[in-house]
Amino acid sequence: MLCPYCKNLDIVKSGKKKNKSGVKQWYKCNKCKRHFIERDGFERMRFSPETITRAVHQYVDGLPSSKVKNHLQQHDNIKVSRWTICKWTKKYSDLIQKGTKQLKPKIKGDVKCDETYLKIKKKEKYYFESIDKKTKFAVGGHLGHKRDFKNAKNFF
Repeated sequence: MLCPYCKNLDIVKSGKKKNKSGVKQWYKCNKCKRHFIERDGFERMRFSPETITRAVHQYVDGLPSSKVKNHLQQHDNIKVSRWTICKWTKKYSDLIQKGTKQLKPKIKGDVKCDETYLKIKKKEKYYFESIDKKTKFAVGGHLGHKRDFKNAKNFF
């Protein structure tokens, strides 16, 4: 880990910091003598990472922000506004997208292939897709104009 201020490697643990969102390790840089916590994307947040993650997950899964708000209030006695849930979703969706671009998927099972008939701007099209059966990870996809061997070959 590097010091966020001077980018030095010479850091030591310097106790723990406790706030509403939990306990975090406190560090001290031996070069610039400044204290900091490890940046995890949830620093300076009023609510715990688990609460934020659950709210964003529910919202992205299709639950309206009003239902997410009610769920947090009823089950965890946490009062947040719908606007806060939308801001969390925007902030952490961008972070998740940056992180997932670096991931390399591991195919753990058989790959299932299928095609779907679509009508786009009154034109017939076929979408070919393959999904790993165990992880449900989308391995690949191809949009073709016809359901023929040539499009299937391009897909594979």
